[in-house]
Amino acid sequence: MLARKCVGQAYKPSSRIFALMVNFKSMVNDCIQAGILNDCSTLRRLSKLTYSGLKKYPVPSYYRLCAISKAAGILASRKKSMRRGVPTKNPYMTAPNLVSCYGFIITEGGKLRIPIDNRVYEEIELNRHTLDEVLSDGVKVNSFSLTNGTLSLCITKNVDDAAPFSGAVGIEGNSTGLAVAGSGGIVQYDMRAVVKIKKTTNEIISSFRRNDDRIKRKIVEKYSRRRLNRTANLIHSVTRDVIESALQTGSVIFFAETQRSGGKPVAYVNKWTNAWQFGEVKRQIEYKARWKGIVALRLRKTQISDSVACPACGERLPRKRDRVGGALSCTRCSSKIENAFYRALQLAESGWVRFAQSLPQLVAEGGAVEAMNEDRAANAKVLRVDALKFARSDYAGRTEIMHRAYALGGPASGNH
Repeated sequence: MLARKCVGQAYKPSSRIFALMVNFKSMVNDCIQAGILNDCSTLRRLSKLTYSGLKKYPVPSYYRLCAISKAAGILASRKKSMRRGVPTKNPYMTAPNLVSCYGFIITEGGKLRIPIDNRVYEEIELNRHTLDEVLSDGVKVNSFSLTNGTLSLCITKNVDDAAPFSGAVGIEGNSTGLAVAGSGGIVQYDMRAVVKIKKTTNEIISSFRRNDDRIKRKIVEKYSRRRLNRTANLIHSVTRDVIESALQTGSVIFFAETQRSGGKPVAYVNKWTNAWQFGEVKRQIEYKARWKGIVALRLRKTQISDSVACPACGERLPRKRDRVGGALSCTRCSSKIENAFYRALQLAESGWVRFAQSLPQLVAEGGAVEAMNEDRAANAKVLRVDALKFARSDYAGRTEIMHRAYALGGPASGNH
């Protein structure tokens, strides 16, 4: 399967590149204005309307195509928001920017060479981390993006899947951190440090008493960047450990799909979920899993088991209204397990039962695709539709993941 991710580094543009970035910003704004006036958001129609008018800018021709493409994406997002009834202002690019998928190369000396004018080039030196990613086997650089302080490269590669899959891992969040349960056992990653960093930063920012808004804005941006860097480092460490553990145990990763209520995700209504960025954790795990060849899937509410059996002995646990505190207690074996860990075990069990029999074959055939009418004669399989299901009498097999995870002891604490 094709995996994609971005790798970035700090970069300060030279005067010639900065001038090119300013022209690119102006071209994007011209295209956006033309698209709004003509009620156009498609790339083909926007190209016909604006390409000839962009010839006044002294830039290579493929930068004009990239500017039109970026403007088309902005206009399509605006149109989608308007269709959903979200109040939307006319978009406008304010900061100099440059995006291109044409004309650049990575030199043998480890530099990014981009065209400035006709047969005029500028070279950007890449740091060690970027070179290690870019020069890896099978990696292709698709595009680059420049801002006033960063350089980002979009890279892709074909990844061999980490099959055969031998287990499953369910991931759920709670008030203190990330609960990971499955074939490798039960692990708790403490995310309270992220909440503390965010709370401390907000207290510092709220204590400012500046009369000059410009100075206050600069200070706020400084502390916001500091908070972002510190929290990003913690989240990357946690997600990296989760991926490495799943790779070692050969597990498939399962999440609960975010449910919506009144057009808003329920997960983001909870204050604690938003406090330590559970959504960002899921996003990082998904793209890192794909890069390593691990399957990461989201389960709908109807696909998750509502079983209340004890993972240790199989005894029925108390109903939700009869539970005390945030833990489940078994009356037969006196085992105790927190709600978040039990939820993660349910995700692992339900996902494994529903997808384990069809995933290896689907992945071997190139991934799940939608079966068209003419393909049904060829026995095409559709993920989440044609997966085999266990019978009710095969309860021992259904709870295998939960028993294996609980037998390893837990919950254990993560390294964070």
